Amino acid sequence: MAIDEADGLVLRGQVQRGYTLPATPQECYEYLSDIRTLLSQVPYVTKIQVGKTTGRARAFFNFQILAIGIDAVLDIEPVYDPAQRVIRIKNTVEPLGETPPGYFNGSFNSVIRVVPAERNGARVTSQIVLAFDGNQLLERGLFSRYLLETSGPS
Repeated sequence: MAIDEADGLVLRGQVQRGYTLPATPQECYEYLSDIRTLLSQVPYVTKIQVGKTTGRARAFFNFQILAIGIDAVLDIEPVYDPAQRVIRIKNTVEPLGETPPGYFNGSFNSVIRVVPAERNGARVTSQIVLAFDGNQLLERGLFSRYLLETSGPS
């Protein structure tokens, strides 16, 4: 996670991946269009709750910051563009429920693209950005501001 001071103390991590699969681009897109399938591939997700009719989901995370386990919950929704085979996942406008005690809220943004591969199959590229307001950590006394600001991009 990197520390970004632009909007206060923000802890942000970003992952970019690309891979080729031995299936048609349409088959890959359809497979990845299941939010449960997508979230099961995201690092640190411990539990997934998906609305039966809305497609919106609540993802529970557990990850380490400076050797301390952090529990977080994110309410997200997918936006599909079948013509371009692009899936965007963003935070919901309204929370799906109350934040469980001891959990942090954050922001989640992801873009997944499926295109034909050069030699058959499909090429999938994805970018995930996960961010948290670092002040939540300070308010709960988990870290000092000095420690967070000097920890570097670990």
